[in-house]
Amino acid sequence: MSRKSAIPRLVQGLNPSRFKIIPLDVEGNPIKSLIQSRSEFVRLLTSASAKGQKVAIQDEHGMYISCGIKFAPTNSTPAQYGRRIGEYEQFQIEHCNTKGTFAFRSHNNLHLN
Repeated sequence: MSRKSAIPRLVQGLNPSRFKIIPLDVEGNPIKSLIQSRSEFVRLLTSASAKGQKVAIQDEHGMYISCGIKFAPTNSTPAQYGRRIGEYEQFQIEHCNTKGTFAFRSHNNLHLN
């Protein structure tokens, strides 16, 4: 995903934005964790998924991916950026054991694509 017009989107030919996945406590506050390797990162996501722990996703400018209210005709919503971690900036991690992949589900059951 890349930033274009302040909206995160997939744009061919641009360098992708760098995002941080930040684990959150039950109140929605960031949990500080020092990750040294890819395997530690995967373990963190797997553990957070199993515990039902939520995460926030922060871009290189310190803004958080935000998923607002669904639009009726398409049953979807555009991703936006928020300055703080609120309900719309928290995502549930879903782990697919068979593929070894992760998905991020918003408060309104939409998935980041």
